[in-house]
Amino acid sequence: MRTETVTESKKAQLSLTEDQAEALRRIGRQLASDRRWWGASDEPEGSNEGSEAQSQATRTVIRCDPATSGEYMLTVDNAIGVIGLSDLQIAVKPKIPLPHFLHLITESEYLPRPSEDPARLEQDENFFTLIAHWFVSECEYVLRRGLTRDYHKTTADLPTARGRVDSLRTTRSILVGKVEVRCTYDNFGNDSSLNRLLNHALSVIQQKPVFRMEVRRRARRAQERFDGVGDYRPADLNASTDANTKHYRDAVTLARMLLSSQGTSTLHGPNPGGTFLFRTPEAVEEGIRRVLKDALHPNWNVKKEGRRLGGAGRRTINPDLVFNPSPAIGDVKYRLSSTLNRSDINQVTTFAAGFKASKGLFASKLGPG
Repeated sequence: MRTETVTESKKAQLSLTEDQAEALRRIGRQLASDRRWWGASDEPEGSNEGSEAQSQATRTVIRCDPATSGEYMLTVDNAIGVIGLSDLQIAVKPKIPLPHFLHLITESEYLPRPSEDPARLEQDENFFTLIAHWFVSECEYVLRRGLTRDYHKTTADLPTARGRVDSLRTTRSILVGKVEVRCTYDNFGNDSSLNRLLNHALSVIQQKPVFRMEVRRRARRAQERFDGVGDYRPADLNASTDANTKHYRDAVTLARMLLSSQGTSTLHGPNPGGTFLFRTPEAVEEGIRRVLKDALHPNWNVKKEGRRLGGAGRRTINPDLVFNPSPAIGDVKYRLSSTLNRSDINQVTTFAAGFKASKGLFASKLGPG
């Protein structure tokens, strides 16, 4: 399999077939239309380097434009991860070193704090191979602690009545000579929403060649121990832990990231790939906010806050950073360019005026130009 590495929000020229280029465009449109992938924002902000393209009627996460014969300019806007096609893998790395990026998003609680040292990552490690590795490790921890059993409803044909009897189906069975009682009853076992969620994420890892063989083997061995777990249901993605299942917490967080960030294979073939892209701006913003909050505590409180302006337009301003008790505001810039433009200055000035703040700042985690 051919592997290419690109940087988020930065143009890269790649040799692609037209089928591969169209597949990349479809993945970009698919993720752009998924509100769950975009997070809580009603309207995504788009890339600082490609805001014009993002403002088009059809939004996309991936832009793939023809350059020369057989060459295309590829840009993955504000997302990192891996794009797997049948014979091509594209690793999308963050604008900053991966260990630095991981530090910020673990501060933001988008990811649990890993037991492995992210500074010891291999040179070719990409974000989602790392997430898959951590997830399998957390599933192995859950299995060592033991799967949590729970009651779940089961419907089956039994020789004797149990629970609630479906009288119509039972009567039909008896009339055709089958002595079976269709029953719905509570069964105590492993078929819980949390176990289905982990089991499904383990299946996804095994099916995707974008993950290393070692991780896929470990996922298969772990899944073999999920006895009596039923098929995945979409509602399982929202399953939450409680006091009895707190050892599931990190595995569930990682499973959600794997499944919520997953695209679909768009090329036909015996070895379909997989796409996993994680949207970065919100996680970096929250990570920087938490780092500042911890550093300035208890003298300052740092939070994100919106304020509605007066006037007929009833506009709302939402600075990324509001410092209290003495009013000051800030804005987070996570992008490739290290240059502040006029719109940046106008934005922070508007925020300061709206909050009647005497000071305004930019908090940046800038990548190489």
